[in-house]
Amino acid sequence: MVFEVITGFVMLAITLFVPGYFVSLAFFARKNEIDWVERITLSFVMSISLLPLLVLFENLVLKIPINIYSVGGALAFLILAGLLTYLWRTRVPNPPALCKKLVPPVPREDAVPIIPKLK
Repeated sequence: MVFEVITGFVMLAITLFVPGYFVSLAFFARKNEIDWVERITLSFVMSISLLPLLVLFENLVLKIPINIYSVGGALAFLILAGLLTYLWRTRVPNPPALCKKLVPPVPREDAVPIIPKLK
């Protein structure tokens, strides 16, 4: 009985904190961007909001029934997506420069050909 209660509290803590923590790491990769209190609060808020939305998306759009496996998969997906995004953001030295290499900037004249050029 005691083991089941402890396991329940551990799983509740993992479900309510861990996915949001990794998602907050993905958004705020550097340590000096937000305070630790903000990171903990954001972790709970992200977990409480994103996990049910992802499970609902799986159920309504992908027609995956809601059970322990689908919720666990959504939990693992959020953790993995947040972790991989965090690792990518910390490994890439200058993301805007990389984006300019992948998608070169377009001159202003070529960007919107509908608007007539001013003389």
